Amino acid sequence: MGEAALLYGCMMGRRIGLVTINPVFVPIHEAQVVAHGLRERVVGVRSIEADVERLMRAFEDAEAREEIRREFEAQVAPFVAAGTDVITPRAACRCCCFRVCSLSP
Repeated sequence: MGEAALLYGCMMGRRIGLVTINPVFVPIHEAQVVAHGLRERVVGVRSIEADVERLMRAFEDAEAREEIRREFEAQVAPFVAAGTDVITPRAACRCCCFRVCSLSP
């Protein structure tokens, strides 16, 4: 999924940032960036702190969903300020697919 998200993001924007659901995934995504020759296109990988239980709760609980959305926005903000498009998992939006963040310019 990480590779697909990165390549999809490259189709949608010139320079992208990736926000993932847990810090454990950051090194994996950073390695994917290098392996796929995307260092010039991916400006960084950031993360919120979410585990499976917390994400599952967000699918049914509006308050939990809003909390995760706020965390994503905080991680997305530096990318947006730098003029990049952002790739995030849609867990906070009730879908497990990756998307280009609506906060992107």
